[in-house]
Amino acid sequence: MLRYAIKRILLMIPVIIGVSFLIFFIMDLAPGDIVDIKLAEEALTFEEIEQLRETYGLNGSVFTRYFSYMVNFVQGDLGTSLVSGRPVLDSYLEKMPATIVLACASIFVSIMISIPLGVYAAMKRGTFADNASMVLSFLGLSIPNFWLGLMLIIVVALNVPGIPTGGFSKGIASVILPAITVGTGLTATLARTTRSSMLDVLSQDYLRTERAKGHKEIKVIMKYALRNALIPIITIAGGQFAVTLGGAVLTETVFSWPGVGRLIVDAVNSRDVPMAVGCIILKSITIGIVVLIVDLLYAVIDPRIKAQYGKRKRKQA
Repeated sequence: MLRYAIKRILLMIPVIIGVSFLIFFIMDLAPGDIVDIKLAEEALTFEEIEQLRETYGLNGSVFTRYFSYMVNFVQGDLGTSLVSGRPVLDSYLEKMPATIVLACASIFVSIMISIPLGVYAAMKRGTFADNASMVLSFLGLSIPNFWLGLMLIIVVALNVPGIPTGGFSKGIASVILPAITVGTGLTATLARTTRSSMLDVLSQDYLRTERAKGHKEIKVIMKYALRNALIPIITIAGGQFAVTLGGAVLTETVFSWPGVGRLIVDAVNSRDVPMAVGCIILKSITIGIVVLIVDLLYAVIDPRIKAQYGKRKRKQA
């Protein structure tokens, strides 16, 4: 497993290079730069404009600037924001706790809705209850996050005074509406995956054996069937968590959530290239690490996968 983990980490290197160059190149193609934005705010002379471009390193070609950026990145320097003047890493780490809270709360909402819904639909396969459950789960996918967020803000603002409609100033109460907004959007995929995985397991002979032993149906489903159906479920849930951990841009914008997604949007709008590129690189690394952890969890959940790692190790020896 250690060899596999090291291999996966090394594979992240070309991903980081590709993602960083793509973002750097797209930002260069976007009309305007940080100097043009400053020109819209205040009058500057030609000499002052050229001095600013030299200060920000905008005079060279995109390839020269990218190479210079990556040299600094290899040394552990993600750059300094052109707007705030703060190190990119400090700004990212400052916003990360709010994003982690939102990601954990959102995936919790998704799991609490989708897994019971998927299990129930599998047990009632082909019935009206099965179809109704899947239609209900698809509502979360069909409704745009920004629209659902706005509707929740309107309803809560009018009827529930204790829950804030934006920001992160009131702790747990502040995360309720953003978590519902993001979590319902994740529900459909996870519910269908749970249903499909459970259908494969429910037809297995060992479940009939457990029922013949006199175990209650709820124990057979939860202890034996669901546990053996967890691999695809964890794959989808882990992927959803990793993506949400990278920032839910629309939801963070609607709810004025001080997270990574909103930080990236602000950086792009202000043409703050070091901030945008640095945050997306860190986001890519975070997603890669989470996906790796999910893959390693397979061996913990399913002993057969752990045994396969062991066989490979013995063969290589």
